[in-house]
Amino acid sequence: MQASLNAKLSSSTSSSLSPCDITPPALSESLDNGNHNNGNGNGNATLFDIPPLIGEGLTDAERKELLSQKFVQCTVVFDFQNQNENIEAKEAKQRTLGEILDYMSERTGVITLDMYPKLFRMVSANLFRTIPPQINAFGDLFDPEEDEPRDEPAWPHLCLVYHIFLRFLESSDFNNSAARPYIDQSFTTQLLELFDCEDVRERESLKTVLHRIYGKMLSMRS
Repeated sequence: MQASLNAKLSSSTSSSLSPCDITPPALSESLDNGNHNNGNGNGNATLFDIPPLIGEGLTDAERKELLSQKFVQCTVVFDFQNQNENIEAKEAKQRTLGEILDYMSERTGVITLDMYPKLFRMVSANLFRTIPPQINAFGDLFDPEEDEPRDEPAWPHLCLVYHIFLRFLESSDFNNSAARPYIDQSFTTQLLELFDCEDVRERESLKTVLHRIYGKMLSMRS
């Protein structure tokens, strides 16, 4: 695994992720409420209808509980192959992920040790997935010198998840010992397998995240 990790990292000197070029949308006013196919996500926009993290009069304990709920909510994964399914729910999840990222960026000490399981569960649920075979528009094997790589349709969510995870890794509150049971060989191997994706944005995100992991988890260097 060490050789594979070194090979992936050696091709990049990236030090940070580019900002997500996606603005979490407002709910589409043109949609008829309640008339959408739930699809593989098995949910709707009301799933994400809980108070904001930066609400007036909230105690730290209440904000912590809200963040915990939002991590759990964002483990719901939607099918982006059909852009017309679960539109409102996809938009609502995108806003929730953006809210989590903003909250983690503006405050310190929000990812306490008891929050680690929920954060890693959310990250794993969204990132670790089956990558489809690399084929071009004609059904032939993908040729990186001839064919244009396909964009990942779920990128509006994945980009935010990568940024949340990177914010966690870069936080001054990051606890190496507490993270070690989660960032194990299985976790890292699944990250490496995502390099089979065609989307250049995700591949660059993976390189940056692996750089951070490699820098934090010194035991991985041996």
